[in-house]
Amino acid sequence: DLVAQLEKSLAKLRGNRSPAATYVRYDGALTRLDAPFSPRVASKRALWRFVSTGDPDEALAAFDAVHARAPNAAEPYNYRGELYLYLGDAASARREFERAITRYERSRWAYIGLAGAAVLDARYEEALAHIASSVALAGPPGPTAFVYRGEAHRRLGHRAEARAELETCVRAH
Repeated sequence: DLVAQLEKSLAKLRGNRSPAATYVRYDGALTRLDAPFSPRVASKRALWRFVSTGDPDEALAAFDAVHARAPNAAEPYNYRGELYLYLGDAASARREFERAITRYERSRWAYIGLAGAAVLDARYEEALAHIASSVALAGPPGPTAFVYRGEAHRRLGHRAEARAELETCVRAH
């Protein structure tokens, strides 16, 4: 029975919902899994430092450490760009997202981030173009793309399009 199998699996996880990868040894001990370095995971942790502390300098120092270990990875630039979006610094965010694209031109999040920076700068047509580029390069949009696209349409006075984008986001996510 599927429910029993899921309950057994959840019991084996022992309630672990942390970002640390773990497994349960045969003796029942929860053990941290030594996973290889991941620029994406390390970048998320750097961004979470800002979210949890409110200190951008602490997060930026953590990003510098990620960049040192993975200088050609796009993810650290995307997450660093997201930090700048949180701070309302569209120019710095744009610079980081453009760096991500030079490392991986199909980086969906870089184009979505560029749309966010364009929205902050009241360049709504540009925001729509960035989302269109994201979809063309990397497939259907995710929730953040719907939000930025909806806000761009709202600011351009396209009320029906804005409402449709935002309703799609809320319904799906």
